[in-house]
Amino acid sequence: MVVAAIALAERDGLAELSMRRLAAELGAGTMSLYNHVSDKEDSADWREIVATWATDGRQVLLDRIDLIPLVIAPQRLVHLGRISGAVGSALERAGLDPGAAATVVRVVGRYFAGAVLLDAPRLRTGGVSRSALDRTFATGLSALLSGLDAEVVG
Repeated sequence: MVVAAIALAERDGLAELSMRRLAAELGAGTMSLYNHVSDKEDSADWREIVATWATDGRQVLLDRIDLIPLVIAPQRLVHLGRISGAVGSALERAGLDPGAAATVVRVVGRYFAGAVLLDAPRLRTGGVSRSALDRTFATGLSALLSGLDAEVVG
């Protein structure tokens, strides 16, 4: 779904990206996209769900640095909220209570967004390797998830 959304945005422009257009691109119903969670996510540990969301989302954005300002534009906040809501729902299905799920999404979302905004300019200037940034992100995410497990979930 993410790959199709990116392809649609790159082909037609971000202004043309909508759930309806993405659903048509995928041959699916619009509402089904909001509820789409794979079987793997349904049975996954909450940490796996969050790590996949943050890591894959960061990778997609850093692979397409020019789209970052469009993705975080104020008019896209509703779409970002839907993504966060879907992640929160997956966390609830993985056993987190709604309050803990919401806190995890907010905290990790801020970490992931901050990492993208800090890493993108460093990649543009070539000041550091992508693999070094990826290792730093993974280390920080692991520590953050351990802290959330102890403080919020546990």
